[in-house]
Amino acid sequence: MVDGTCFICDSFKFKDARKREPQVEKAGDQTVRIDCPRCGAYYASEEWYEDTPNRAKPISDAVGLRVSAMIREHNDLKNRPPFMITHASFDALENIPTRKNTYSEFVQRLLLQFADRTSYPGLQSEPVAIEQLAARVEIPARALQQIVTQMRVRDLLTVTNGEYATYTVQIQPEGWARVDELQASRPRSDRVFVAMWFDPSMADAYNLGIEPALLACGYEKPFRVDDLEHQANADKPEFQLKIDDRIIAGIRQARFVVVDVTGQRCAVYYEAGFAEGLGTPVIWTCRKDLPEHMNFDTRQKEHILWESPADLAAQLEIKIRARGWMRGS
Repeated sequence: MVDGTCFICDSFKFKDARKREPQVEKAGDQTVRIDCPRCGAYYASEEWYEDTPNRAKPISDAVGLRVSAMIREHNDLKNRPPFMITHASFDALENIPTRKNTYSEFVQRLLLQFADRTSYPGLQSEPVAIEQLAARVEIPARALQQIVTQMRVRDLLTVTNGEYATYTVQIQPEGWARVDELQASRPRSDRVFVAMWFDPSMADAYNLGIEPALLACGYEKPFRVDDLEHQANADKPEFQLKIDDRIIAGIRQARFVVVDVTGQRCAVYYEAGFAEGLGTPVIWTCRKDLPEHMNFDTRQKEHILWESPADLAAQLEIKIRARGWMRGS
């Protein structure tokens, strides 16, 4: 590996004093691997990596901070495929509207990060690298250090080790009270429901597209009403034998619903309408070469238009992470 550039966080690099540069190496046919002290390790198409320095519109701070957080959160999950950036996936990310986080949101995120690294109230947290912590809460490292200093003044925490590279903190009673409020308000559901055409031609779209994206965001099967994992619950009282009942129960229990309208199936639109009637968020998708499958009444809604299962997986994962719908978040 050699010293290189992480174009994801390079836009705001001048705000942080790095102790080491990102390392870059060839990782196969038309792929490079970047090991960044802030973002962590990720892969990129050689085409994207070579084209990015010459792009007409530089990567904005907002987009760079968001993708840096996505890579770090992705790497926190075990047994997941590597995070991969291509022109298609990055373009999809840039097209998602950005929202500026408030000061209170940064404080809340930091409290939850430190709480997750503390075994019991009253004890010190595990050490955490400041660059990595900054990535997870979508802020430059020097700005994070200032907010932590302000949290100390407000008696939310004390810093027992505050070297540049690492933080170890102890959350104070006022901080734990706020953590309890935040954890109580977290979404309860950890389920996702997928509505789509069950035709064999759509098998790869589900197995290599939708399912890997949901797994990468921390969710567990079953997602579709025909997933074999349902059989593990067959002896439980809440198990629905009739598939129609299972569909309704799955949508009612879901945090959000993924709806792929390829094939223009009436049942898929019914399931989407039922979810929206409940107020459950819906992510709409459709194969890019079949826009006529998007019904007139729903065509105005934003759809992920995918060209291949891999493209669908990348765009769907980005959409979920950008909306803050990671499991447990």
